[in-house]
Amino acid sequence: MKNILIVWNVILTGLVVYLFTMKTGTLESEVIANDTTETNAEATLNVTGNVYYVNTDSLFNGLAMYKDMQEELVAEQLRLKRRYDNQLGKLEAEYNDLKERAPYMTQTQGEAAQQKLMLKQQDLGKMEESLGNQLAKKESEMVKKIKNSLNVYLEEIQEEKGFQYVLGKSEIGGVLHADKQLDLTNEILEGLNKKYTETKQVKK
Repeated sequence: MKNILIVWNVILTGLVVYLFTMKTGTLESEVIANDTTETNAEATLNVTGNVYYVNTDSLFNGLAMYKDMQEELVAEQLRLKRRYDNQLGKLEAEYNDLKERAPYMTQTQGEAAQQKLMLKQQDLGKMEESLGNQLAKKESEMVKKIKNSLNVYLEEIQEEKGFQYVLGKSEIGGVLHADKQLDLTNEILEGLNKKYTETKQVKK
C-alpha cells in the first residue's frame, strides 16, 4: 500500500507539468511557417512581373490584431488552467485523505479506494487532452483569421499597387535579400491596423 501511494504521488506531480507546458507564442511561428512554405514554393518558379515583399517579423510586432489575439489567447489559457487546477486540487485532496486513512483500511478497502482514484486520474488525463485541444483549436482559428485579413487586404490594394507577387520575408524565411524599395511592410501594417481599428469601433 505504501508503494502504491508513492507511485500516486509521482503521478500527481507529473500532472502539474502540463500546466507549465501550455504555450501561447505559437501563433507567429505557425503563420511564418506557412509563409515560409509558400515562399519556398514560389522560389522554385521563374518569378517575373512586379514583386514586392512584407517583413513578417515587423508585421507581427506592430499588428494590433495579433496583439489583441495574444491577450485573448492568454486569457483563454488562464481560464482552462483554472478548470484544470480545480479538478487537480480535488484529486490531490482525495489522495491526501486516502493517505491518512490508509493505515486503518483493510486491503479490500484500500484497493477499492485506489481503483476509484485511478479512474478519476484517467478522467483528469482526458480533461487535460481536451483542454489542450481547445487551446490548439483557438490558436488555429486565430492563424486563419490573421492570414485571411492579410490576404483580403492585399487583394484590395493589388490594383492600386500593381504588384503580381508579395513575398514573406523573415529571419527564418526563404528570402535572403530584397530591395527595400519593394518593402510594403509599413504600408500594409498601417492599412491593416486602420481597418482593424475601424472594425472594432463598429462592433462597439
